[in-house]
Amino acid sequence: MKVSQRQLKRIIREERSRLLSEQLTDSTDWQDLLVGIATEISNKFGEDMTILYDEDPEAFQGRSTRESWEEQIDAAQIDIDTALVTAMEKVLADIEARLHGGDYSDDPGGPTTQEDRHGRGYPGT
Repeated sequence: MKVSQRQLKRIIREERSRLLSEQLTDSTDWQDLLVGIATEISNKFGEDMTILYDEDPEAFQGRSTRESWEEQIDAAQIDIDTALVTAMEKVLADIEARLHGGDYSDDPGGPTTQEDRHGRGYPGT
């Protein structure tokens, strides 16, 4: 079976993400979900960047060949995968700690207002 260089890089990136996921969390189900979401986003990014080259290759003249552009995209996708998984894990860990700490409780000992419960700087809260 013949594998192109681009396919090989994608396989390596996915394997790296898988290995990273094993190191970063104890919950395999959550980790699989986070890695899947990050991979979906980085794959879409890679597709869009490839289309960008295809739509206007002259814009890349003197800067990048198609092959070097694809290599740059692959490297960027690895960074996206790692950064997204790390960021999502941090947010989930922070929210879980707040949950265990009573930040979402309506008990008298917990936060007293909706803002107290949800105003911790996370988007959508």
